[in-house]
Amino acid sequence: MINRITKQQYPAIWEDMLAFQLKELHHEHRRNSNYFTSWLLYFDETNLPEHPEIHGLWQTETFIGDHEYGIDESDLPDELYRVEEKKRMIEETYYEQVR
Repeated sequence: MINRITKQQYPAIWEDMLAFQLKELHHEHRRNSNYFTSWLLYFDETNLPEHPEIHGLWQTETFIGDHEYGIDESDLPDELYRVEEKKRMIEETYYEQVR
């Protein structure tokens, strides 16, 4: 199973990466209108039938976006990493006043 792909291996993906975006995973303010972000991408037989070996969920590395100017294609990361959905429970200890 392939767990990492690069722009050199699959250049067609980078030509229209927005078409594969499933959701934004990370959005952190940087400065002015800039922000750091990473995307979750999904490839399947309907949107990328010619490459069944990479069907599934993939994540970009963090890159810079801009609210005013959009995303510069030169800022898109050159690698994608296969990911799988996991769930975790977070337990919180807190205290309430006794009445």
